Amino acid sequence: MGVTPEASVFDTRSTLPYGCPPDGCVAANTRDGDMSDESRWSCRPSLDTSGSGCSITFTLEKVEYLGDIRIALYKGDTRTRTMDIYVDGRHITTWTSSGTTTGFESVLLFDQGQVVELVGVLNDMEWLSILEVEIDVDDGTVDDDTVVVLDVVEAAEMGTVTATADLYDTRLGDTVGCDPEGCTAALTRDGDMSEGSRWSCAPKLGGPCSISYDLGAAYNVEQLRLLMYRGDSRTRTVDVSVDGALVTTWTSSGTTTEFESVDLSGAYGQVVTISGNNQADSQWLSIIETEIMVYEGDAPAPSPTTPSPIFMPTTPSPVSPTAGINACFDSTSDDYRCQPSVDQPAYIDLNNCNFVDSDAADLPACFESFGKTDIEILRIAFHDDLTTLPVGVFEGLENVVDMDLSYTGLEYLPAGVFSGLSGLTKLSMHFSSIEGLPEDLFADTPLLDSLEVSSAKLSTLPAGVFEPLTSLQSLTLSSRFDDVLLQCLPSSTATDISLWEQLVVEEAKAATCECEPTEAVYCETGTTCQPGVGGYTCE
Repeated sequence: MGVTPEASVFDTRSTLPYGCPPDGCVAANTRDGDMSDESRWSCRPSLDTSGSGCSITFTLEKVEYLGDIRIALYKGDTRTRTMDIYVDGRHITTWTSSGTTTGFESVLLFDQGQVVELVGVLNDMEWLSILEVEIDVDDGTVDDDTVVVLDVVEAAEMGTVTATADLYDTRLGDTVGCDPEGCTAALTRDGDMSEGSRWSCAPKLGGPCSISYDLGAAYNVEQLRLLMYRGDSRTRTVDVSVDGALVTTWTSSGTTTEFESVDLSGAYGQVVTISGNNQADSQWLSIIETEIMVYEGDAPAPSPTTPSPIFMPTTPSPVSPTAGINACFDSTSDDYRCQPSVDQPAYIDLNNCNFVDSDAADLPACFESFGKTDIEILRIAFHDDLTTLPVGVFEGLENVVDMDLSYTGLEYLPAGVFSGLSGLTKLSMHFSSIEGLPEDLFADTPLLDSLEVSSAKLSTLPAGVFEPLTSLQSLTLSSRFDDVLLQCLPSSTATDISLWEQLVVEEAKAATCECEPTEAVYCETGTTCQPGVGGYTCE
């Protein structure tokens, strides 16, 4: 089946380490079978002068029955990306990647059409980068060369689905449990999407947690769809088996209260089992609703099978450190950092914790454990896979005066990310991949008097980015990329300014663009730096 990928906006860089040889990071790279980082499509909204944003389409040779689309994202194990997905212009779903894998992730389509479009839901400086895309067409070929279309349906349309679980939370609704009999397995098949209708289990109840679904007959299973309890604030990892054979290990995204899809294509059987993976003794696995998608057709007659036996130890197996939590946040770990020391009660050291983007969600709880108002010095440095931080992560840290975010993979910081740091006087961000600073980035740090953004990837800045910093005295800006130079120096109150090793501030202010492009142009408040034939000018 031929598939034609197209995208009008893409990263045109064609040389390593940041581009894609030989033609740039074009759409065709997503269908070449090459899963390497340099074979990808990359786009960010700031590349599109028309303002339409980042989108990529995949056109099939003809209208087909579509099962799912499988997407492998660049840096998919360290950051999440959100996309709107369309089939022939119809919005099918909004999907957020898990942030846990560089392999394929599956998104349910179950529609009929010819053109599949992915549209990034992105900040202006945020990249959407896709390594490879596969599209599942639900058809089957028989020996006489005719095509038989096999529809994919929810298993309940084929017969009765029975949910069972030996362990569950017996508490009722008046004590954070579920009515009328506790948080039983049957609640995951009742069509009720409320939090009070769920199955919940923790190993402390008596052993490993698992829930099984007997489909009543054996089918070709395409997909499992899970609606997780508190799915937008925490992740859970599960093993999914069919008739006792492990099909996949899956981790929820931690970003949605909607259904998430687990690809089971190629599996055949009658009993689907979901089991907690490396689940800590007190960690709850809670599922609100489950849907199981199977291929419609002539299924074998029901067999008297039962779910695979679960061996229950007399005491729960110890799990340490806590599964799914960074060691620096885990109170059972030797590397726990969220408590003050006797020697430095106001200093919190989160350096070298190997943070990824998903770990940022646990930072506020760490600060709370330490004592938010006790923190005066905050270090979050040496994290190569940390590419951004969410708005609100520093709320309540009004007594922090010195913060270091150096030697990270930071690419983008949203406006409002420093909210809560009203007392901050020094901010260091050395050696990163930050490409821009939003206009209102420093709106919540009026006392900042020292700002260091060195060895970054800055090429332009908003004219008013430093306006809120009425106390700014020392400013350092530089790039570590030979082909990226900061062209505009916004106005500020700083008197001690160190620029990108070529100019001091007075030279930058005096620079003109009449003869050739200069390394910097000093632009007054209310103006912006614009490229011209002879160089850059302030307008």
